[in-house]
Amino acid sequence: MDVVKIPREDKLQIVEQIQSYLENERSENIGNLVAEGLLDMIESHIAPYIYQTRRKTPTSVLGI
Repeated sequence: MDVVKIPREDKLQIVEQIQSYLENERSENIGNLVAEGLLDMIESHIAPYIYQTRRKTPTSVLGI
């Protein structure tokens, strides 16, 4: 699988969303470094699973 990197501008926006989510849902304040580390973990561990699952979905739906 080819590695796709999130553009820096998008990454900064996602980091802000992670921080906002944790603050609103769990009353936890985290810094940029921690939020970016969490995003990197998601990107490296969870994204490949989602990619593979989504890749299989169209053929499953079509019964191919």
